[in-house]
Amino acid sequence: MHGWLATRNTCSEARADIPTWKLPELAAEIIRRCQEGLRLAALFGVPADDRLTVYAVLADDSAARLWIAGAAAAPGAAYPAITREVSAAHVFERELWEEHGLLPEGHPWLKPVRYPHDRADRTQTMAGYPFFAMAGEEVHEVAVGPVHAGVIEPGHFRFQCAGEDVHNLEIQLGYQHRGVERLLERDAAPAHPFRNRLAESIAGDTAVGHNLAYCGAMEALMALEPTPRARYVRDIAL
Repeated sequence: MHGWLATRNTCSEARADIPTWKLPELAAEIIRRCQEGLRLAALFGVPADDRLTVYAVLADDSAARLWIAGAAAAPGAAYPAITREVSAAHVFERELWEEHGLLPEGHPWLKPVRYPHDRADRTQTMAGYPFFAMAGEEVHEVAVGPVHAGVIEPGHFRFQCAGEDVHNLEIQLGYQHRGVERLLERDAAPAHPFRNRLAESIAGDTAVGHNLAYCGAMEALMALEPTPRARYVRDIAL
């Protein structure tokens, strides 16, 4: 069943209603739709037993509409990289490769993102992260982090400089990866208070944003409509 399921933000849809493609065909369709003006909002994998389903979410910002499609993929499958034509797929495809072993052939910057404990290739380690490097008589490298002031999450930055010009900046993440997605799935009760607090703690500088995203998801799943007062309070908090 090809095609896309049309929906809107904070609406719930049944997985069975999401059209399915073959993975290479879905990759080509994402490129085509993005070239027509849509935006890649999400690309992620959902494992179940010995199989994996890749879901893509495209956004039509002018119409406030989302389009969803999926593709079944075998572990270690390969497909033509979307990133070559749609730069927004860059980190999404790196995450699919790191977590599930899906190989985006031709990806220009394929390296780990967060080093989760259950990643597909455990030989990839943070100590061996392949930072981009420059060579030259006046080239120097500046390292910053992973500990930073304020509430931002830890990350290690590498600046590649020639004199006062910064030619490249790269960040290495994964220092505080806690498996939040799995923790959110752990408790059966949708309104479990632990989930709300967990959503707030995903990233120190986005506590309100992640909490409201969690509330919107739960309200959509339970067909609840927030009151006008709740909407006002949320807008002020943001």
